[in-house]
Amino acid sequence: MSSDSHFGGDETLKDCTTSFSYANSKLQDTMLAKAFARRWTDVQSVSMHPGWLKTKMGGSSAPGTTDKSSKVLTEWSAGEGFAAKLTSGAFFTTGGEQSPHRGADSIEKQEELMRICRDIANVAVPGEK
Repeated sequence: MSSDSHFGGDETLKDCTTSFSYANSKLQDTMLAKAFARRWTDVQSVSMHPGWLKTKMGGSSAPGTTDKSSKVLTEWSAGEGFAAKLTSGAFFTTGGEQSPHRGADSIEKQEELMRICRDIANVAVPGEK
């Protein structure tokens, strides 16, 4: 799950192992979805901004409820609705596909992030060394 907050993220990955920036983590979610989409072409990998919702995190002043995003995710998980038809690697909202932060499309940075994740977890993505 990403967020439109990813637009404020830093694609350089500087300090990504020590930073607790929400925007950076959401940009990295979007980058990982794109990296997985390139690796596993038989699986749809997407990132979604569900909206600013009334939740513990979103707070009571958030304008949206979870109804619309829940419906989109439920349809998607069943292979239905507009999200199921998106190109793998897409970033979308409950209203449809949107262009992500320009840094999310950098294959070089996606690969750097994948290496960082592998080194931290000491686990390779299936199919990689």
